[in-house]
Amino acid sequence: MELARRFGAWRLSGEGRLFSGTADHVGQTNLGVPITTRTDEKLYALTLRIAREVNIGSAQIAPYVGYGYQEWNRSIDSTRTSTGAPVSGLSEVYTWKVAEIGALVSALHYGRFTGGVVVRVFRVVDPEVRVRFTTGFDDARLSLGEKSGRHLGLTGTYVLAERMRLRFDFYQERWAFGRSSSEQLTNRGAIVGSVFEPRSETRNTGLNVGVTLDF
Repeated sequence: MELARRFGAWRLSGEGRLFSGTADHVGQTNLGVPITTRTDEKLYALTLRIAREVNIGSAQIAPYVGYGYQEWNRSIDSTRTSTGAPVSGLSEVYTWKVAEIGALVSALHYGRFTGGVVVRVFRVVDPEVRVRFTTGFDDARLSLGEKSGRHLGLTGTYVLAERMRLRFDFYQERWAFGRSSSEQLTNRGAIVGSVFEPRSETRNTGLNVGVTLDF
């Protein structure tokens, strides 16, 4: 969902996104033993953006800057290795801010249809992960390394009525978290070892379809 307000050539918008579902998980234990399981996923995102529209010939370019908050909840189901050894599950909650700069270029106009591209780069700011174990270990909180990401998209709108348009966005985005430092792993306050989060990279491909209303 997005709410936007125009002030002449300026546009101020706020966007909220929620993704939820399950995913296949192919990974390994802390000892390097390969495993396959399922994860329950939820991704929340809140973003504020300000844009300035500029007309160049028949094309319209809207450079913008934005800042937002994102949260990714992942619950990894318990499973077994290929030899039948049990592997306990765990839950992870990643949180981070995003500082971004980008542009929307609308250059294709055909009847009621308008098409364009969206390009932006962003910086992952203050990322951390909170880990909750299903075994006896205490919860862990780890600070992650800041990395950069990018978003590439094709966007289009089709006029349905005077104040109503059909909108679609096909996109690919990519970001990463840097490796955390090693922190103490405890069980009821007693130190039993150490834990760290390795560097990770996320790649998403998506298609959004919705309706835009002017009021």
